[in-house]
Amino acid sequence: MYGYGKKPGDGLLLCIYPPAQYWNISAGDTNAYYLSGTFTVTTPTNFVAKNADAAHAVWSGTLELPKMKVSVPKP
Repeated sequence: MYGYGKKPGDGLLLCIYPPAQYWNISAGDTNAYYLSGTFTVTTPTNFVAKNADAAHAVWSGTLELPKMKVSVPKP
């Protein structure tokens, strides 16, 4: 488990795993930043649900996360 963050007013810190990548935007930064991505989950071929709840919790697929602007509030 990891915990990252910044004090209110210090900007924005995004940590993306794997691999360990950090995106640090300081408060007051006036540049335009954008984030997009693809998230894919594949259920193991040997998966066997142990109960009904586990069977309903299984999902496989791909999410296309559209480009969005990331902004940091002014200090």
